[in-house]
Formats: sequence, C-alpha cells, structure tokens
Amino acid sequence: AFSPREVAERITAQMESLSVKSNLKFETVISPNMPATVRGDEKRVEQVMVNLLSNAFKFTNSGSVTLSLSANPADNTWNIEVSDTGVGIPPHAINVIFEEFRQLDGTYTRAYKGSGLGLAITRNLVRLMGGTIGVKSTLDVGSTFTVTLPMNPQDTLEPVMLGATAN
Repeated sequence: AFSPREVAERITAQMESLSVKSNLKFETVISPNMPATVRGDEKRVEQVMVNLLSNAFKFTNSGSVTLSLSANPADNTWNIEVSDTGVGIPPHAINVIFEEFRQLDGTYTRAYKGSGLGLAITRNLVRLMGGTIGVKSTLDVGSTFTVTLPMNPQDTLEPVMLGATAN
C-alpha cells in the first residue's frame, strides 16, 4: 500500500519550478474522501501523474494546471485528475491522442517538442493497473484528463510456485 497524498505532494514539489518558470498557477487538490493509503504500484502512479502534468504544462501558455485526487467509494476506485487552461484538443483528435507517435501538430516545425509517446505510455500504464483514462477538452479553453484506478487491484500475474518440481 502507498499514500497517493504523499506521491502527489512529492510531484507537486518537483513541478513547482516548472509552474514558476511557465508563470502558471499550479495547485493540488486532495478530496477529504481520499483514503490515506491505497493498494497498487506507486511508481506507475507517479509516472502517470508526471506524464499528465508535464503535458498540461507543455500545452498551457497562461492560466493554471490542477492535480486532483478523489475517491469513488461506491465502486471502490479513485481518480487522478489533471486539468489545464491550455490549447485544448480538437474533437476529431480526441481518439488519436493516446496512440503512439501521435502529436496533433504533425509538422516538422512543431511548437511542442516531444516524442508523441507520453499519452500512449500513460494509457498503457493505467491499463496495466486495471484502470481507465479519459479526456474532456474544449479548444482554447483547456483539457481535463481523468484516470480511474481500483483501490484494491487484483494481482494480474499468475501465482508462481517456487521450488516445486515437475512430476
């Protein structure tokens, strides 16, 4: 088990310089219903948060970036939400942004540097943890990425017997 609050606080501290450099308001909001600990892969959760926040800062020229954590006790899941007031994503592109090597500005003189792998990696990490990722976006208004993860994920690996001999 790990503390999502501690992960969020650690990442908030890491991203603080980026928000100052970008002249953006950056806040972390942790819902009072968020449990102190959840089961899961802390390193993968951290990578998901960092990837989503890095994109939010990259595509936001003014305004704010917000990281929110909340619980959904009814279905035993919790959410990581990253919202920004950035460029937004056109409706026709929503379905392709999670594909590998996809950037919406396909020109060689891209204003936004990157491999186009960040969201594909993020989606794969979320799936490996038994979760889902979605996005709501409005052009020139901003985007909100929502990751929903199980509070007590089932181990997806088959149990392995160590030291057993084949008969």
